[in-house]
Amino acid sequence: MFSHISVGISDLDRAALFYDALLTPLGLTRRPVRPDGGPPALCWHKAGSGLPRFYACRPFDGEPCSPGNGVMVAFHAPSGQAVKRAYAAGMAHGGRDEGAPGPRDRYGPGYFGAYLRDPDGNKIHIVHRADVADAAVETGSASAMLRLLMRYKAWANEISYRHVMDLPEGEAERQRATRFGNIVHTLNHLHVVDEIFRAHLEGRPHGHVARNTDHPPPLADLWAAVQAMDRWYIAYADRLTDAAADEMVDFRFVDGGRGAMTRAEMLLHVVNHASYHRGFVSDMLYQLPSEPPANDLPVFLRDAHRATHISAEP
Repeated sequence: MFSHISVGISDLDRAALFYDALLTPLGLTRRPVRPDGGPPALCWHKAGSGLPRFYACRPFDGEPCSPGNGVMVAFHAPSGQAVKRAYAAGMAHGGRDEGAPGPRDRYGPGYFGAYLRDPDGNKIHIVHRADVADAAVETGSASAMLRLLMRYKAWANEISYRHVMDLPEGEAERQRATRFGNIVHTLNHLHVVDEIFRAHLEGRPHGHVARNTDHPPPLADLWAAVQAMDRWYIAYADRLTDAAADEMVDFRFVDGGRGAMTRAEMLLHVVNHASYHRGFVSDMLYQLPSEPPANDLPVFLRDAHRATHISAEP
């Protein structure tokens, strides 16, 4: 969409220190700027890509620079930790706080951001979005589709858990005629299987002797663990190349039998497995009765993946 974005600065050396510190954790590097008759400028971009670019320069009209009211530049971060590192680096090099790193759930599940101003007052936002796939997801490759599906799984878990946690006290644990006895134990089974296949992908023992535990943790604790697990799967898929996705991994099933799946097949399994058992949860919700939220893939594509509105304020 963009070729480049520019902000006005008053001191080139000061801006270089600030933006080098801020943008390095985000994977951006400074590139030389060819003299073109305009004022001196600095430029950053993602290594290996020509566009888009970010420029910091003195105003062309020679007048003092000034930040625009309502203008903000938002940089994408590869993770929440990268948001924190970039924010801390910017603050240590002359930045001014406008909103400390943290989740902004009202902008979407998995939205994690920070706000600050550069030494000249330009407003900067650093954001990691687990709810919306990167542009790379649009390429159509196998690994790109896996990245989209990991985000779909996290989104579906988010709206499902929020609905379950809003149920009257005791309903999520009430015994029902279903495979794992109640809603929480069913959700725990999903998490245990996620743990098992994460261990397979990491090439280590998973420590489970069954596909569920005898007693699930409290719902709030389980939800916290699921969120952490979803972030891991998203980060794993983001790192996965097409070649690595096709790599065959040998493992043992919980019953001791030998198994072999590609990394892509494992990721597809955890998505499909979660969707299957969320169906069991939906059935139990209808029994209450409590109509479950729509959490299938077309709804995710419409409401989250292809959503375009992002509020400008923290």
